[in-house]
Amino acid sequence: CLLRRLTSETWTETETKKEHPSTNSSPSKSDPDGQKLSQAWEGVLLLKNSTFPTSLHLLGGDMKVASSLLVEGPTGGKVSQLKISQRLRMDQPKLDEVSRRIKAASSSGYAVLLAVPGRSADGEGQDSSNSTERPLKNLVSYLKHKEAAGIISLPVGGGRDRDHAGVLHAFPPCEFSQQFLDASAKAVAKSEDDYMVMVIIRGAS
Repeated sequence: CLLRRLTSETWTETETKKEHPSTNSSPSKSDPDGQKLSQAWEGVLLLKNSTFPTSLHLLGGDMKVASSLLVEGPTGGKVSQLKISQRLRMDQPKLDEVSRRIKAASSSGYAVLLAVPGRSADGEGQDSSNSTERPLKNLVSYLKHKEAAGIISLPVGGGRDRDHAGVLHAFPPCEFSQQFLDASAKAVAKSEDDYMVMVIIRGAS
């Protein structure tokens, strides 16, 4: 099974990283056994007129993919919002295509992230009069109901070329996303209604 082989390769690399922790000082989530997931981004996900405070933590792949694409395209500056602009129906052929793209990208061309509830944005970086802040579990429930993943084009605002662009797939809890979770990730996620798995693939469209 391609997905199981892919998952095995992903976790071999992730376990190696856990044995040799990064010196990155970013905040991290930890499980009761002390294992940590490095934080890649914190802000709000935006869908229509709702915002969802979210924190993203690295599960596998390359942190540089996340840090280089979770930015504003024209300036390369930090972004506080990621807008879900499309949905991807979670049927098997489409999931197989995502798996194929991850494998083709190699470990330096993708990142898998765990999305969990973040801190309230308190109106920072957004027009609170035009959007309503809601808990992440509402977005999870919406995508589950639609049987779809959210799609976000990166970097925000567009990139200059294919090598500096990518796409983020936001998967609600499902058989596909479960493949990327280990014990430490499940401990951080805590509830199946309150997390998503984000897959960023560089150069994908």
